[in-house]
Amino acid sequence: MASANLPESLVEDILSRLPVKSLKRFVFVNKSWSTLFQNPGFIAKHHHYFSQKNLTLLVSHRDCITKNSVLSSHPVSNDNGSLDLNMEIPFFNDDMQELNILCACINGVICLYDHPFLISNQHPNDDLNRIALWNPAIKEFKEG
Repeated sequence: MASANLPESLVEDILSRLPVKSLKRFVFVNKSWSTLFQNPGFIAKHHHYFSQKNLTLLVSHRDCITKNSVLSSHPVSNDNGSLDLNMEIPFFNDDMQELNILCACINGVICLYDHPFLISNQHPNDDLNRIALWNPAIKEFKEG
């Protein structure tokens, strides 16, 4: 993995500080880098670096024009120039009533859960439950 002039540990440290989008592009640069990016230790190091950097508040709302659900990310502290992002939620835009619960965010992957309520009696309708895992950094999601 080490380049001709840089020690392996330094290359790994530099790569662990790059955004996911860059790492995704670098998968094809070097086979050993591709292997490194799948290593649980590297993933933990990368996540630890970025989780210390930005604390954000996630807010869900429905866009009044497009009627799509939008997840807004707002920095809690803006000491290092954090960006305010507005992202459409790919999973919940068709016939969703409301996004009721954001279950969790682990290692940058957000678990989304939609549990619409029946308007007539305000009881949950279990047949309409939907769940998805979404990684906004690489724009991928999987419906469960």
